[in-house]
Amino acid sequence: MLAAARALRALGDVVVVTHGRADRREAEERFGWDLEDIGFVQRPERAADGASLLVAGTELFVNATHYSHLAAPCTASIKFEYFPVSKPEAADRLLWTLGTMIAARIAGVADGAGWYGPERIGRGWFRQSDGNGALVVHTARPIRIWLSDMRPSAGAEGSVYRVVDERSNVLAGGVCGVRGQFTPTAWFRAPRRGAHVYVQSVAQAGSAGPESRLLGLSLGGIEVAGLTAHRMWEAISRRLLPAVGSALARRQVADYARVYRSYAAVSPNSAYTAYWLKRWWGIDGHVIEPPVVAPQGGGEPRGPTILTIGRFFRGGHSKKHDVMVGAFRRMCDAGLRGWRFVLAGGVGERAEDRAYLAAIQRLAQGYPIDVHPDADDTVVQRLRGQSSVYWHAAGFAEDAGRHPERFEHFGMAVAEAMAGGVPPVVYDGGGPRAYVRHRENGLRWRTADQLVELTLQLVRDAELRRRLGTRAADDVRSWSLERYEARVLALAKHVLSETRARPTPATPA
Repeated sequence: MLAAARALRALGDVVVVTHGRADRREAEERFGWDLEDIGFVQRPERAADGASLLVAGTELFVNATHYSHLAAPCTASIKFEYFPVSKPEAADRLLWTLGTMIAARIAGVADGAGWYGPERIGRGWFRQSDGNGALVVHTARPIRIWLSDMRPSAGAEGSVYRVVDERSNVLAGGVCGVRGQFTPTAWFRAPRRGAHVYVQSVAQAGSAGPESRLLGLSLGGIEVAGLTAHRMWEAISRRLLPAVGSALARRQVADYARVYRSYAAVSPNSAYTAYWLKRWWGIDGHVIEPPVVAPQGGGEPRGPTILTIGRFFRGGHSKKHDVMVGAFRRMCDAGLRGWRFVLAGGVGERAEDRAYLAAIQRLAQGYPIDVHPDADDTVVQRLRGQSSVYWHAAGFAEDAGRHPERFEHFGMAVAEAMAGGVPPVVYDGGGPRAYVRHRENGLRWRTADQLVELTLQLVRDAELRRRLGTRAADDVRSWSLERYEARVLALAKHVLSETRARPTPATPA
């Protein structure tokens, strides 16, 4: 994002809007860049963002948020795509169609704008608002809704709320339940069928850990007086089969085609990302790979070390640390001596991520394996400079057709290792497959046996390591910061020239 902001300075003033804390000095020290003439504005994430993100006089809007379902708030707009959200399968689309038909007949009330995606609590689920969550009422019967304060900062007492109609007339009000306890509002009626009512509360910007959303109160259930069918629907969609309710609530996924097409240009970060963007959503992306900066300094002797860098977390596009540790153990058991395997990376926030790290550490015991959780940039750069081989295993044993998101989308850690002259040995899938050419600038493997066999070839052949590492460093120079900035600037100029004469579209609701 900051590299793109640097490039866009050639077109005028640049303002970076972030949902989390933004420290210009910290960024300048980390990257060694002068960012003095770039403005930074921190605004919390909202469930229904859009024009609120714009700064007065904005001519070009660039969305660099991963998995963002924000439609373009102005005509001249670019969306950087790191990997597209998966398009719902045919069965999911059928479920959505049938569910919405059933819900329209018996649910009586539907969630509107102002609610974030569904989150689980016990056997059910809830949705958090941004302080102004809308409900569309399709019944003339009295209704009541169940609310709780689920924010990380929630205190020992509930929070004040009010329910208003489209004219701001108060329909209900009071104090909601404390965290985890959903309590009902008083019974109220909407002014008419099809009317919108709004659950309003004081919203707070997230300040704990990764939470950057503007959060109001949470909706746990809706009740329609005297409507047995609705009670059955609520029990099924929110408690017995929460996946059903969750699928219906994920309307933003079904709307992704509209979101993508609202941008003048979508720029994937790799050929792999571009392929799935086209396959799922029919969008032809303008690929711009991220900048890969060659390491500063160097010259330190490389030791008999195999390195892998990647976050320790369970699920998703897991880095498969267990597969690599198992392969190295096999090499040691077969007689490998004098070499070490080093794993470095951040640690996920969830309890299962910490359990995953602990399992990797137990698996490494008794072998020359070093694990560096939450290693900072200084440690990572030192380890990269001391290593002779780089391992990468994301995507191993995964189904590329069903779960392409579990593969590496670009592979920045692989590219950075190559920039430092470290020959990569990577799983043959995902983003790295496009730029790691077998036996030219690295090695690719498909099975754990191949990982062991190919690595032993590098271990035994210093000249092969030197040749592959030299070619790897040469090849990734095409992703220099200078070239990246030139490509971003060219795309921005093209978008501006194509869209300046067009009227600005209305901001989607």
